[in-house]
Amino acid sequence: MANEGETKEVNQNITEIRVWSLKNFLTSVFAFLIIIVIFLMITIVLNLNLLFLTMVACFFIVVYSIMLFFLLEPRVVREVNTTARTTVEKPVIKEVFVDKPVQVVHEVEKKIYIMNENKDKLKEKKKLIIPKYNFIGSSQALTYHKRSCRMSKLIKKKYKILDNDEAYFIKRNFKPCEICILKTKKV
Repeated sequence: MANEGETKEVNQNITEIRVWSLKNFLTSVFAFLIIIVIFLMITIVLNLNLLFLTMVACFFIVVYSIMLFFLLEPRVVREVNTTARTTVEKPVIKEVFVDKPVQVVHEVEKKIYIMNENKDKLKEKKKLIIPKYNFIGSSQALTYHKRSCRMSKLIKKKYKILDNDEAYFIKRNFKPCEICILKTKKV
């Protein structure tokens, strides 16, 4: 799907890193300790001079390095980074303005005739007489509020006590609301 004028450049960077597996690390440490113990036993038992001691030490170092090579299993990790660049020539776009005709909205008046009138709809409904009390109290929190207080609207129906007289709540040891009743006016 190449467009006209599209060019691609691909660069690859390859890096190789040697990674040692540390699965058998404890085994290699124990092998090192065993080789040191064997070397010390040979030096104590055989009483060798300095030249032979260095030769035995070199031998054990070579043996241990070969063991390490196989125990730690070196692996080569190859990392390939590829970067691709693409250049695309954009086509030239011409803008053409077309005048759209404007539609004019005309309002048309229509007369509506009602043929059948429902007499049921014309009757006024009876207005319900719902008593409104000046004070609302909570039997759960034992506090009372004015009807307009926002806290009185949060009281559940089962805990609501309604009355027009504040003395009713004072007799029953209700506490007044701090927001609506004990509110002090700021000057």
